[in-house]
Amino acid sequence: MSKIQLSQAQGQLISAVYAGGEEALWRIARKGGPAGELAISALEQLTTPDSDLSPIEAVNLVIEENIH
Repeated sequence: MSKIQLSQAQGQLISAVYAGGEEALWRIARKGGPAGELAISALEQLTTPDSDLSPIEAVNLVIEENIH
């Protein structure tokens, strides 16, 4: 994923999660593409049995992991 694609995907995820929460992540994940890949990673963070993250916290964690 290029830096431009990553930046666009991050913006799309953040906007969607603020507007629609976890359901928005599922919609983006089903669509695929760079944003879908990040959404899947965020959903994996959310759905682990011991997770206490909110959807936006999961997105921020995934974004942070992809920046470094």
